[in-house]
Amino acid sequence: MKLINRITNRLLKTTIRQFNFSAFTKSSKYLLFAFILFSACKPDQTKSNSDLNKNLNTDTITSSKLKLNPGDFVPRVNCSGNENLSYALYIPQKINLAVKNPVLFLFDPHANGALPINKYRDLADKYGYILIGSNDSKNGASREFTSQVISSLLKSSFELLLIDDKRIYAGGFSGGGRVASMLAFSSAGCIGLVTCGAGFPKEVWTTTPPSCIIGIAGDGDMNLNELESIKVDEPNLKNRYELIRFDGIHEWPPINIFEQAFLAFEATGINDGVISKDDKHISELNDSYQALSDNLSADNNYIYQAKLYERWINNLGNLTDVTVIKNSYKDLLKRADYKKAIYEEEKLFDDEKILKSKYLDAIGKQDTGWWKDQMKSLQNEVTSSTIGKKNMINRVTGTLSLTCFMNLNQSIGSNQKDAMEYFSYLYRTIDPTNPETWYLAAVVAGKKSDYPQVYNYLSRAVSIGFHDAARAQSEPAFSMMISDPEFNQIINRISK
Repeated sequence: MKLINRITNRLLKTTIRQFNFSAFTKSSKYLLFAFILFSACKPDQTKSNSDLNKNLNTDTITSSKLKLNPGDFVPRVNCSGNENLSYALYIPQKINLAVKNPVLFLFDPHANGALPINKYRDLADKYGYILIGSNDSKNGASREFTSQVISSLLKSSFELLLIDDKRIYAGGFSGGGRVASMLAFSSAGCIGLVTCGAGFPKEVWTTTPPSCIIGIAGDGDMNLNELESIKVDEPNLKNRYELIRFDGIHEWPPINIFEQAFLAFEATGINDGVISKDDKHISELNDSYQALSDNLSADNNYIYQAKLYERWINNLGNLTDVTVIKNSYKDLLKRADYKKAIYEEEKLFDDEKILKSKYLDAIGKQDTGWWKDQMKSLQNEVTSSTIGKKNMINRVTGTLSLTCFMNLNQSIGSNQKDAMEYFSYLYRTIDPTNPETWYLAAVVAGKKSDYPQVYNYLSRAVSIGFHDAARAQSEPAFSMMISDPEFNQIINRISK
């Protein structure tokens, strides 16, 4: 109990104070990208494993009544002391619940605790980590509520499970990555952080950081530059941050990419004496890095390969002989192909800054017709461009999508009719495959009592992945349609 109190008390005292959210705000006529808990994320539509329901208990369970076994997955466990909050829980196979085990707390930006667990449960089985996913932490939540969620999550899980307090890890995607960073830098005892598609302000380095910090982003992720820009000046902290990139967009990483966070956690734990040094385990980690390297060599991705060598040497250099890897790394840095790839990428990053500046400055100045033409032109470029340029354009449009999302939410909240119309059109034009785009368009239509458009936009949102029936049912803009059969038909499609 003392351990639980220590963790929760420190979290409540330090989480909000240590996290300076205003540090990343860009001043402008309009609300632009800021380092905050919400961002415009597309729901992850990855299918769960075919055997997902094998040990699934679909009831909501109070933790005091929960009886667990290895391999159990429970999508909703009520937090002890606050049953309005809950979390998803996965117990890996072949672990001993009578001894302390490592835990990875996961935060999804849409409060879907089961989603990352479904994606990474095989990794939990392989490495023996308990997975806990918050069902309450989400984009748009206040810092105070988020702090309450985290502290309740910690208190409840430590009461329910034997958790190794020296092996607490935090991870999340997008806004969830920012929440994970709050936990990791809160003096709660986390030794590892994996933040995907979201960075954190440099100010947090003034606290005692986790032993291992992993940033992951797709090359088409609008927040890639945010993660790339995290620079560590302190000599004793330089090796604590690793950036892993992959061929993708703003999304939870594929399992083979996310596994690299586990490799780093394990290697760092052995280096720090938190995990017992075992030659077989070290050899397995080395084999995993070798397999990753072999795959990258086949793809001729010189930048990814160089970064992998750096992580490999950094994590295993004190545990096994990496002389061959060091030599391969030196040879790669001398190759003309590598230097060319670096040059071309840096040029694309420069082009990205110019494009972002152009479009962000045009918000509020250019009419909807201009934006339609610009987005059509960009889309034509995407279909005929190199992979590098395609990713660059995706990063630009991702930033614009997020900017429109934030401004649209603000204008809806303040009931600014012209701004709502403008940003809703821009959002739909810039990011037409995002369900949130069409859901908010339905909200705007509802505020105008344009019910045929509400049905049109809401139906489209559902058809491409909108799944929050409760949100739609409680939306004030839809209040006049709650008993309408057509509205409920759309809601019923969500539940399916």
